[in-house]
Amino acid sequence: MSGKYLLAIVASTLIFAACGDDVTEIHQEGMAVLEKGEDGNDGNDGADGKDGRNLIASPGTMGSFVDNRDGHVYKTVVIGSQTWMAENLNYSVNSGKRSWCGGGSGATEGKCSVYGRLYTWAVAVDACPEGWHLPDTTEWKTLFATVGGKNVAGKMLKSASGWSDYNGSKGNGSDAYGFSALPAGFRGDEGKFFDTDDYASFWSATEDNSYYAYYMNLGFDSESANLYNSNKSNSSSVRCLRDK
Repeated sequence: MSGKYLLAIVASTLIFAACGDDVTEIHQEGMAVLEKGEDGNDGNDGADGKDGRNLIASPGTMGSFVDNRDGHVYKTVVIGSQTWMAENLNYSVNSGKRSWCGGGSGATEGKCSVYGRLYTWAVAVDACPEGWHLPDTTEWKTLFATVGGKNVAGKMLKSASGWSDYNGSKGNGSDAYGFSALPAGFRGDEGKFFDTDDYASFWSATEDNSYYAYYMNLGFDSESANLYNSNKSNSSSVRCLRDK
């Protein structure tokens, strides 16, 4: 078969595939290609934690938002049906006495300008500005599904720099959607900072019980995103989600 006819067949096949039900959007630039999960579902992870189908995903639409409480300007990003802050909340609650700069080590705070602030759960639930809120676990799971499922969500949501190496490889993500999660670590209830450069933890609004609440965790040693529980007196990062 001649090269001309072979090219025509390939082109026709690509057009047919793009028109099929499996692909909803095609973007020529900044394309993030995700593989079909073993269960072949639509991206909503089941109990088995397998990734669903999300063949082609586009980067989020970037914007900005001004927090009228202090004039701070935040980057924002639209990912699927959700609009997120594309950086950690950096609002100083009660003159900084109820929040601390992320990225710290030992008893020393880090840099708020880079990592935003860390909040106890009680403060985090009311820390977002008007029109925004602390996401619950269902909303975090919606984000995981949108970017390809929990097993790849860590890679998609982590920033492309700033993470520790793991077994000789960079622990950075692809930041395919512009979420740009940085490893700010957390502050324990005894006042010391842990896990800077290694882990990011973001509070959810969902309680486990009177002492514990759920948070979203990303690590340098994993491409997944997970929801765990933590003592409410520990301090973690906050990513605000725009109200619908």
